[in-house]
Amino acid sequence: DALDIASWITSLGGYVNPHQEIRNAEPTNPDSIRGVFATAPIKSGEVLLKVPWEAIITADAEMGDNLNHCGTAYAVARELALAESGGSSRFGPYTAMLLAKQGRTG
Repeated sequence: DALDIASWITSLGGYVNPHQEIRNAEPTNPDSIRGVFATAPIKSGEVLLKVPWEAIITADAEMGDNLNHCGTAYAVARELALAESGGSSRFGPYTAMLLAKQGRTG
């Protein structure tokens, strides 16, 4: 859920502007695209989001990811498989949101 993502990002030291929300473009249609929408006027230069490195899935050579070819894609796939199998991951709130959007659960 989007509130879980915002809480997770802030718990890691990040920032989510309170004048925006993550939701489906058509709130009553769960199949519509997901995006970030302003809920109030946002001033020029106002910070919208700061994501700490701890919240970013990247290729990991120690996990066997190829750092030159699609390593990040492999890392995301690994995290999704871990979440889907019920495993624990520091990326849990993010992977849970991705799986829920696809109608899958962990």
